[in-house]
Amino acid sequence: MLTNPFFRVSTAALLLMVAQQGWGASDITRAEVRKTQGVAELQQGNYSAALDHFRQAETLNSGDGVTQYYLGLILTHQGEYTSAIPHLTRALTHPVVGERARYELGFIAYRQQQHPRAIELLKEVVARNHDHLRGHYYLALALRHQQQNRQSLSHLEPVIAAGGTLSPAAAYLRIAILQQLHEYTTVTAEAEIYPHTYPNSPYTPQVEIVASKAETALRRNRRWRANLTAGVSYDTNVTVEPDDAEYSLEEAPQKEDWRLGITADSRYALIRSGAHRARIGVKLDENRHQQASDYDGRRVGVVADYSFYRNGIFTGAEYNFSRSWLGGKAYTKTQSISPYLSFSPTENHTSLLQMSISQKDYLPSEFELDDYDGISSYLAYRHSVKQKSNIWHGTVNALNGGARVAAYRYRGFGGGLAAETTLASAQLILSANFSRKQYDENSSNRSDDNLSLSCELRYPLGKTLSLEGRFSHTKNESNLPQQSYQRQITGLHLRWKL
Repeated sequence: MLTNPFFRVSTAALLLMVAQQGWGASDITRAEVRKTQGVAELQQGNYSAALDHFRQAETLNSGDGVTQYYLGLILTHQGEYTSAIPHLTRALTHPVVGERARYELGFIAYRQQQHPRAIELLKEVVARNHDHLRGHYYLALALRHQQQNRQSLSHLEPVIAAGGTLSPAAAYLRIAILQQLHEYTTVTAEAEIYPHTYPNSPYTPQVEIVASKAETALRRNRRWRANLTAGVSYDTNVTVEPDDAEYSLEEAPQKEDWRLGITADSRYALIRSGAHRARIGVKLDENRHQQASDYDGRRVGVVADYSFYRNGIFTGAEYNFSRSWLGGKAYTKTQSISPYLSFSPTENHTSLLQMSISQKDYLPSEFELDDYDGISSYLAYRHSVKQKSNIWHGTVNALNGGARVAAYRYRGFGGGLAAETTLASAQLILSANFSRKQYDENSSNRSDDNLSLSCELRYPLGKTLSLEGRFSHTKNESNLPQQSYQRQITGLHLRWKL
């Protein structure tokens, strides 16, 4: 704003312009000298010195529109919007700086979140001067805040076409608006060429995040979608066995094992019309151990979900049924229902309220675990905050579970924090979770504290393929030594999604 060609108006031109106003020559000359000095200070970036000169010029000639404009301009630059408005308002009728003052007033209205007023002023600015790129840009921002996305896009077009310093920001804003309009195919196409068009843009990480969400939405909107993950992991496990209860968790022997795992998930949309979506699918988990083959496991399940979206609110439920095998023998049968409600009070904040009720039955076999059949419930609230290329999650939850034997009936609470960020092309996810369970065991009053830390790095190998490195550390401390354990898992996985 302060480096436009108007600052280079010559002293002679200024003197000629004000000499026609009819004031005393002495005051005119002194005021013009002050204005000329103020412009010179502005060109050097000395805003405080420039402000002093223009205040002196105002004292000598308070009716001069140019002086009023520069006073408002400098105060706007310094963030003193309330003080700037009277000066800019007085400059509106000036034939040379009037339109510049109108733009500054529109800019101030936008910064003060007076979006209807900003739209009114900035529309007048671009109507009089279609090439006013900053007017178009801030008008587009104000229109977006008023949910007038189509109009916002029309004002971004000339800014992008001009190829100036505002173009990278305008192109990113266009992609973000198209995402809001659910034009996911266009989003992915424009996001793909964005880093080549604007190679040094600071908005590239945000564009990549929006593109990733658009690709996720495209997959969600497909009638059929699938995920397949295969990986190898190295497990270290420390458990205090009942026969070694004299050991502490730190003294207990460590067991090591390599594990190969495959996870597959496929879903088909039965309904995907308007705000409604209903799907059915299948899930498969397969694990093979190098050492402890008795723990080779398999889980096969079916899933059905329904969701409804309106006015920024998602609501729905998911049902899961699965059977598992351990060491080649039938192990458990599990079913659960999980209703949820998700809403976004602002553009950068999302809240999720979720409940899950599950029933696990141990199948008749040599394991003889029928007494541990039971029902458990989980109620959680999660709030997510976006900050540029970072996303923060905070979770609190309540736990409750029951079994046929009183020793395994529990209640508890928990919470966690997670952060997602983008490093170059990779996505880094860090999380920490804690829970405390109090068991209804009359003799020992068992209490468990569980801490889990995890780190995951995802590197895309293409639109549908990614390489993922994972590390997790879990420690369960109990007042009953034989219920304490510690486990670390380090793994490398290849994930394909369609």
